[in-house]
Amino acid sequence: MENSEGNAIHENQIMPISDIDDVSFLFLTPAILLNKKGVKFSFSRRQGKKVKDVKVPFPSYFFYMTPFLLPLFLIYSVPIVAFHMAKKDTKVVHCRNYLSTLVAVFCKLFIGDLKIISDPRGIYPDEGAIIKRWKFGGFSYSIWKRIETWMFQKVDKVFSLSEGMSKYVESSIDNSDFIPAMVDESRFKFSQADRIEVRSNLNIKDDEVVYVYCGSIGLWHNVKLLADAITAHHKMHNGSYKVLILGGADSTKTQLMDFGIENILQLTVKPEKVSKYLSCADIGVLPGQVQSDIYTNTMQTMISSKAEEYLVNGLPILCNTQITEVMKILKQKELDIAFCSKNMLIETGSTFKSNLEKRSQDSEFYSSMFSKSVILEKYNRSYECLCR
Repeated sequence: MENSEGNAIHENQIMPISDIDDVSFLFLTPAILLNKKGVKFSFSRRQGKKVKDVKVPFPSYFFYMTPFLLPLFLIYSVPIVAFHMAKKDTKVVHCRNYLSTLVAVFCKLFIGDLKIISDPRGIYPDEGAIIKRWKFGGFSYSIWKRIETWMFQKVDKVFSLSEGMSKYVESSIDNSDFIPAMVDESRFKFSQADRIEVRSNLNIKDDEVVYVYCGSIGLWHNVKLLADAITAHHKMHNGSYKVLILGGADSTKTQLMDFGIENILQLTVKPEKVSKYLSCADIGVLPGQVQSDIYTNTMQTMISSKAEEYLVNGLPILCNTQITEVMKILKQKELDIAFCSKNMLIETGSTFKSNLEKRSQDSEFYSSMFSKSVILEKYNRSYECLCR
């Protein structure tokens, strides 16, 4: 139910799995795309030896689907998916979210000896409330929580992006493996040559501290917290600084300026060039959200690909203390510069400005933790184990 064309997550997190033998892909992608520019119909399909792209007559808006629409989605999708699974003689199905997991669970009614891996990228009921598809604690939220418990009990294994997510899942199933998202270490490792080149091109002085935020702000992060965290940290060293925003909406820069941030560089960067700009920065920022019940589960279980890319680049991270799973990782190598969203109290375990020798070492360390080859090997071992 996500558009796979031009989708960085598809390219960086899903398609590399094709390196594993005997793996093929079945995408359910929306024929109707809804965005701020209006309605767009998409009938083009991904092509490839291992790829089958099936268009479904549901708008992309319904990726977060109310329980009332769910039966209609399943009635349409299950026969199509079951047919393709039977045709491929599928033994193990790896499902990347709640909707695909539910489809697989019902397909098992037709394909008896089918092993199901659920690999949720987040906690769907809470995320739906965050983006205001339903009310937190309301009827749809409660129904999705019940579906979630039932769904996890029906699968053979759950891949969790963090230890916090594993604990959350294990309230329903005791067969959860912690497997983080993968990062292409060949692209995201720290490079001193890239640092020198980009800082020169952007006229950044050697003594300037560069804060970087990568990607869209969305509803998972808060622009005011981003501004307040940078302001509070900057007051501790009072040197000159720049804020580098890679991507995101045009309004992000305006909002940051409204909150008192100066010297902002907002750039649109091709995905393959992002690491060059991370290398030029000194501190990555993960603002998270203000403390609230609606964000608690998400903040306490997520390790975003953004955080992993910062880590693989060896960046110290100015991180909201509510993002507990990232904080655990940071404290292992004293890379944390933590702030509390209530009072902006800064606790630092890292230098204000990057120690480039240590940064190269940290980059190597986290590259081995999140590398594509390591994660693919974990996937492959799980597939083989379930096939026995």
